[in-house]
Amino acid sequence: MATAKNTILAPLPDDIIHKILRFLPTKSAVRMRCVSKKFEDLWSIDLDEGDPPLDNPHQHTEFINNSKTYLDSREKDRHVDKFRLRMMRYSPKVDDAVVSRYLDFAFLRNVMMLDISLRSKPGIPYYRLHPGFLEQNFITTLKLEYVRINIGYSPINLPLLKTLSLKTVILDSQNSLPRLGPEKEPLSRLVSACPNIENLSLNLKDSTHDTYCLSVRTLLGAKYITNLDLESVKIVDEINNISSPRHVPLKTMCLKTVHLHPRSLFGIISGSPSLEYLSLTSSSFPRGSSLQFSSSSLKTLEVTDCNAQQLNVSEAVNLESFTLVSAIPQRGSEIGQLARTALHGCENLKHVNIRAERLQDIVLGGCKDCVEATIEAPNLRYFNFSGNLKSTISMEAPNLLDARITLLCGNSTSPWRHFPTLVDFLKTFGHSKRILLHADGDDEDIVFPESFRKSLLGPPLPSLKYLEVYREAKLKGRDSDLRNSMLWMAPCADLKIKNK
Repeated sequence: MATAKNTILAPLPDDIIHKILRFLPTKSAVRMRCVSKKFEDLWSIDLDEGDPPLDNPHQHTEFINNSKTYLDSREKDRHVDKFRLRMMRYSPKVDDAVVSRYLDFAFLRNVMMLDISLRSKPGIPYYRLHPGFLEQNFITTLKLEYVRINIGYSPINLPLLKTLSLKTVILDSQNSLPRLGPEKEPLSRLVSACPNIENLSLNLKDSTHDTYCLSVRTLLGAKYITNLDLESVKIVDEINNISSPRHVPLKTMCLKTVHLHPRSLFGIISGSPSLEYLSLTSSSFPRGSSLQFSSSSLKTLEVTDCNAQQLNVSEAVNLESFTLVSAIPQRGSEIGQLARTALHGCENLKHVNIRAERLQDIVLGGCKDCVEATIEAPNLRYFNFSGNLKSTISMEAPNLLDARITLLCGNSTSPWRHFPTLVDFLKTFGHSKRILLHADGDDEDIVFPESFRKSLLGPPLPSLKYLEVYREAKLKGRDSDLRNSMLWMAPCADLKIKNK
């Protein structure tokens, strides 16, 4: 029987098959789409103007006419899965009625994925979406760009929506309504009305009067959210205003030009036990803020040009990559004022990239894996590293004063063991004024054999002025061996050897 059915459609041209199948009701259309990938795009409409040349203003008119003709040919379709409209020369006087007709066409056919972008010349008003589109029970994906949305007090009901993307969108009600509580702000109302939201991307066109507000409670109330991308948004209310802890399955979070309180950020991270990727770019916090990151699931952390003064990471046992960029501060700007960053207990850390003009203190503690670190910090004064001896650190810090190094040397028993690696590692800090060194193991781990010393052209730290070595209370070798080895390593240094 299956073969007989296939032979009915097989001899027909694709366009004839498509015309026949478009008359199917919604339920049958969904079933047909699952039968074969050949029919996946059958109920899709893609109207894309492309990038018309500036010297051909009539191309937009031609695009509108062709789109109308195409929609007329689809008038008998009973269902539309995807509807995409992309204009590059939208004009309100000419195109408002056309766009409204296109949207009515899609909504009447229970569109599931709606993608609208109406780009226009600077200064031209955006198309205003009717509030009725916020009550579409069938929409699962909504992507809007260069439009206006009048939320106001209109009812919002998007029960099946999983992906919401608003890019360069204006919320008209932001300044026309009286100031409300955080959860009643238009943006919070919109997100709260999407109980199945999984992917949320908001890059709103900021008004001249205020920033769009989204509450922490709303974010932690999105119980299925996995991806969060916010730009030009203000996150309001602190985590301690929430009566009971909430957990969401958030995996990636990107915040750009977002204003929030450090406790709100900490609360969102704490409420996201599956968070793996976190990026902060040009985000602002109250003056003098210290940012705290504590997440056992976090694998990648990127912080770029934020105005915090301190950044602390703890208990991030799965963190693999850390990037910190803090540009040269401009006059009157708090960005670039970061003075201290510390990472503790990052056992799996593998990649570190730090470029910070004003940074003075860096702590990398508990790095059991081999770390590859690139550090550019011209004003760095203090560097504390506790980690694997085989780590590679490239550092440009001409004003470094103190370097505190705790090395995990391992248990190798082969001849000369790690000594070549140790020499290369210590050379990284040859420009510092003082080094505090401790090998977390036998003291003999930092006693260079005489035969090894003779194999080198010179000591690794020829100009170091002060060297302080911490040793275990009980030495397996003689004190003189350790002292002679350290004096060879740093012949000009004032040497002190202390018990740990």
